[in-house]
Amino acid sequence: MKQSEHYFQFPIELIRDMLNNPKSVFDSILYYQCSFYDWDVLKTGYNEGINWGNMFMVDDWCKTFQKHESEGRYCGVFMSISKTMFWTIKKKLPNGQLQHKKDKDQINELLELLFYLACKSICGKKRITLTNSKMVWARMFGYKNFAMVGSIPKGYQSYFQTEKKSTRKRMRKTEELRMRVQTSFRDFATYSERGLRGFAVLFSNTGTEEEKIIEMKKYCHSKKPRTAVGRERELLKRIRNDPNI
Repeated sequence: MKQSEHYFQFPIELIRDMLNNPKSVFDSILYYQCSFYDWDVLKTGYNEGINWGNMFMVDDWCKTFQKHESEGRYCGVFMSISKTMFWTIKKKLPNGQLQHKKDKDQINELLELLFYLACKSICGKKRITLTNSKMVWARMFGYKNFAMVGSIPKGYQSYFQTEKKSTRKRMRKTEELRMRVQTSFRDFATYSERGLRGFAVLFSNTGTEEEKIIEMKKYCHSKKPRTAVGRERELLKRIRNDPNI
């Protein structure tokens, strides 16, 4: 697997404890880079003023990752984060466990990051794709899809209960995150419309907001399920335009 010059790539499983101990998760991502890509990322850590502490543990982490890889413990879905974003966020993270009632602002920022990374992993190498809230939340949890999710991780339970109020709360949170992430991350855009199952996400540093919306509208229209009446009208239109049909 070839590592991009400007991005860290890592198995989706590594983010599963993000809302509880984000510092540990970021350390794991960094050690994974050392294990499979480049030991020189540690030099960048020194340059960024990171206090490494127990450096002797890095080698143990590398052996663990390589063992897990050989045993097939990773589902094959990867996430990626730019090196600049990685170091910027890592320097701000607190040590130890987060307190969900006390650290609400930190939790919300991490939810935005997870939503962004989840959508990016779903989109993959494509510029634009269609997804839905459960798929995005599954990736935020650190799973390939929602069918693979066992118990809902700590910090997410209130959004995934069976009561109607909790379902509405999850949908509101999804919409809130879509709008916030679109504001926080310049290369991310999203769009939804009535009758569409899910929503579109687009990743690009080029184009205006209006151009991106137009592109997503066209994409969504092409993905909408057509009714029998709609298919009949489309066939009649083709017949009129092409008498050979």
